[in-house]
Amino acid sequence: MHILSEVEFRFASSLIGLGQGHLFGHWPAPGFQDDDKHRFLNQAMHLNEDYPGGLREYIMNARQLLLKSKHGISSNAEFVPEIADGFSVEPRSTEILDFEREGYANMHQCAFVLVAGGLGERLGYSGIKVALPAEITTGRCFLQYYIDNVLALQSICDMSPGQKLPFIIMTSHETHQKTLDLLVRNNYFGADRSQFILVKQGEVPAIVDTGGHLALNSDDNYQLMTKPHGHGDVHRLLYTTGVAKNLVDAGYKWIYFFQDTNVLAFKPLPACLGISAKHNLDVNTMAVPRKAGDACGAIMKLRRPDGTSLINNVEYNEVQDLLGDKMDYDPKLGESPYPGNTNQIIFKLSSYLQALVESNGKVPEFVNPKYENSDKTSFQTPTRLECMMQDFPKVFPEKMKPEISFVKMKRWFSYSPVKNSVAKGVSLASVNLPPMTASTGEADVYICNRELLRIAGVEVQDAAVTVFNGIPIVAGPRVILAPSFAVGVGDVIHKVKGGRISSKSTLIVSGPDVFIEDLDLDGTLIVKAVPGARVKLTGLTVKNKGWALEQLKSGGSRVPPEELRVRGYQLRKYEQRVLEFTEAGDYEVRT
Repeated sequence: MHILSEVEFRFASSLIGLGQGHLFGHWPAPGFQDDDKHRFLNQAMHLNEDYPGGLREYIMNARQLLLKSKHGISSNAEFVPEIADGFSVEPRSTEILDFEREGYANMHQCAFVLVAGGLGERLGYSGIKVALPAEITTGRCFLQYYIDNVLALQSICDMSPGQKLPFIIMTSHETHQKTLDLLVRNNYFGADRSQFILVKQGEVPAIVDTGGHLALNSDDNYQLMTKPHGHGDVHRLLYTTGVAKNLVDAGYKWIYFFQDTNVLAFKPLPACLGISAKHNLDVNTMAVPRKAGDACGAIMKLRRPDGTSLINNVEYNEVQDLLGDKMDYDPKLGESPYPGNTNQIIFKLSSYLQALVESNGKVPEFVNPKYENSDKTSFQTPTRLECMMQDFPKVFPEKMKPEISFVKMKRWFSYSPVKNSVAKGVSLASVNLPPMTASTGEADVYICNRELLRIAGVEVQDAAVTVFNGIPIVAGPRVILAPSFAVGVGDVIHKVKGGRISSKSTLIVSGPDVFIEDLDLDGTLIVKAVPGARVKLTGLTVKNKGWALEQLKSGGSRVPPEELRVRGYQLRKYEQRVLEFTEAGDYEVRT
């Protein structure tokens, strides 16, 4: 071992002392493959530095959690589940307007965190998920939608001179450069480069068995196999990089976490932030109605043996085991009494930072091995410890007495993630559960905007259900209300009055000062206005051939792009009317 430095020798010895001698069993005598030996120890020492407490802590945690898993002991075993009290807000209610006003009044003190560490392979898309078009009517990708929303909020907030709302993105080894390239290639989608902070998530060693033995890569036995640790790493990153403290020092009071493929994530934000501010909530999770079997976690009140409790998510695969004989259905509600978790969470920054300091940014971990044998000693493939963003409320010290709650809103208004393949979506649709595919995510964008128009008094005729790729959707009318035009309910009510839209129509509206009254649309209308262009459409009638979704044809020499294949349709543009206002001024269109 004399070829190793003193530091390397001590570190290798510590690994052997932790039962990891198998990592060195294939090493030849000194003088052979010495560079590979240094390379291995360099990687292992970096992993040791990245994990709180080092690899010793990681291995000990793994053994403890694997022992519990082997004996079927849940990470929530200590808790007794109860129905949690929270807020429920209807998009059609008048109270949502009051909450939105309160939210807008606090929005200038809010930072945004997008968790974007995943590729789209599970969806049938080879790129990063945030680059996938959220809908093909305008072609906006998810990342552009999120940035457009932040810019829209920024434009209507009471901002200090020169202030830009901070936008933090957690990437991974697989997505970091691709995310940066997407931003640069599109000139940050109109945002200021200075308002972006990218933090890259690391990985943790893979584990081969219940003894906590670390895995070597199958194609390189001088490299540890590593895997993502889970999106809970975002909290430690905000702590170790100093981002959370810097935000507090800069006067920000709120921080909003959301995930990569839910284009509706900003619709409920103004009202939910208003509720957080009005009730001084430390943690506020956006929730939706949930059915038993739905693949989203459940928000529960979890009571500890000492009588204390917290409101937190329970993952969907653990819900029934934790409930035991309790019903996951309320006949009065027609749904589960435990709302669905959306992973859209608002934290009060001051208490969030305090909890980060108390916990060193570390979130409770779990392990989910796929066992190879009945005695549960080895795995089909190596596993690893994981952590989840939504489990951070568990680290709030009881002495802080945190105010933790949730706001339940309609799913059509707030939550339609794209996270499943077509095959998985077909399976879910067959049992009347949300498919959560690219096609249903897109359809739900149109549904949300149609419902908002209905709230504003517009008569909207829905198209018939059409099946694409085996998944039924209501494909029209396709309504795109760009964030620059409207974010919340109140924006739409203020800018739209009455009118009629046929089932075959497509309506695209962008611009902060566009007002529409009694529009009669049977076809496609595109309205684009720059800031400063005050546009009023009054009694306008538009009738043309419009645009239509058409089934993708199989076969042939031309292969459709991935973003269409995952949907099963393409957009055919026949005829449209375009009203574009490129200069500031007052405009009125009546015919």
